Amino acid sequence: HKHSVPTIREVVNFLLLRGNIGRPGAGVCPVRGHSNVQGDRTMGIFERPAPAFLDALDKEFGITSPRHHGMDVVRSIQALRDGEAKVFFAM
Repeated sequence: HKHSVPTIREVVNFLLLRGNIGRPGAGVCPVRGHSNVQGDRTMGIFERPAPAFLDALDKEFGITSPRHHGMDVVRSIQALRDGEAKVFFAM
């Protein structure tokens, strides 16, 4: 994100002003990139999975995975806006 560092800095300033730092259940947890991008990658959720990953998935579950790429977050929103997506399933 082009302005991520200044944005996080201002969010932290706001939380400091409100006394939301150092209290139970409060604090800062900036997520890099789009929502839950780290968790997505850790779990193997990716719009362009590697062929080796798909091969292993196929072998483990006895399936044939589709090999065409999906859409990232920005492209998904554009497709929804433009009427190009019939179904939206988010994980």
